[in-house]
Amino acid sequence: MKRLLAVLLLLLTPVFAYGEPPADTGAYSDADERQVFMEKGTPKPTPRPTATPRPKKSPTPPVPQLDASKLETRYEAVMLKDSFLRRSPGGDRFERLPENTKVTVHEIGEVWSCVIFRKWAGYVETKNLARFRSLLPYEYAVPGRTVNSDILTLKKTARIKGDRFTGLDAPEGASICVTSADEAACALAVWRGSGSLPSASGVYSAFVPWDEARPGDLIGGFTTYYNEKTGAPRAKERVHNITLACERIDGTELKPGRQFSFNKLCAPYSQNNRYLLANNISARGVGFGGGVCQLSTTLYNALLALPIQVDAVAVHRKSGVQYIPQWFDSAVGSYSDLKFTNTLPYPLRIWAQPQEGALTVLLYRAGD
Repeated sequence: MKRLLAVLLLLLTPVFAYGEPPADTGAYSDADERQVFMEKGTPKPTPRPTATPRPKKSPTPPVPQLDASKLETRYEAVMLKDSFLRRSPGGDRFERLPENTKVTVHEIGEVWSCVIFRKWAGYVETKNLARFRSLLPYEYAVPGRTVNSDILTLKKTARIKGDRFTGLDAPEGASICVTSADEAACALAVWRGSGSLPSASGVYSAFVPWDEARPGDLIGGFTTYYNEKTGAPRAKERVHNITLACERIDGTELKPGRQFSFNKLCAPYSQNNRYLLANNISARGVGFGGGVCQLSTTLYNALLALPIQVDAVAVHRKSGVQYIPQWFDSAVGSYSDLKFTNTLPYPLRIWAQPQEGALTVLLYRAGD
């Protein structure tokens, strides 16, 4: 019995000597990891390299705001569509400009123009500007205008046509404004395009530069065209109205500093004022005095070649009228007028004649 107890005591001695194995806590230390890799002969993974922080970019300094008070205002214009005022050409936007917003223009560029709106100055795309009116006519002419150089007095009846204009037979003795001429032919501005006549059709007289003119000299003019189809089916009534308005402004003299108002001489456009019902651009499409706007348009375009201050001018609609390039028509009526001030240093005289469809306005230096 004693021997059996001794054997049992001997067998149990390691357990009592070293005690219970430690409880498994689930922890896994770095030492354990190293032991595992050493036992398996596997190299320790290479640690991921630490990324080098990128240097911070210094903020771009803001473009300084243009000082509108220091910019010369050279033109007045309107926005053709919704746009934004920008701090620099193609730069940050900071002010919305809705369609038809009026702005003043400091400088017209090929792609970007510098404009002023209220107290702000910035840049807009030039293609989005229209209806320019020069505020300094001695220094800045209206861009896109048509300038004539000579007057051609026809020696015989001549056929004039061009663009979509089907043509007219201008009578002998008619005065036609031409944009250029050489020995073979002369060029004419016809509707929204051009036409030509043989140089032998008439006798030329060049316009005298305004600053060299003497009393009686011809200094400018313009011609627009119509025929029996223009304003149909009331073409005859339209011709009557144009002829009547010509009679009312023909021979008008304007002293330096005095203002001209088309409506003051020609309005009201009513039956009581001898006008007939003719086609026009309105909601109804007809009205008393229809056609008179072609005369105001012809006069307006004659003025654009001279340093004369146009005070008020309005277009009929965005698409304009067929007998003149877009944005160069001049509507007159109850809510619009053509006004200008004679800023020349001498009196101005107006000559206006319908000439059977070759409607011409000529401007002369009047006697002092």
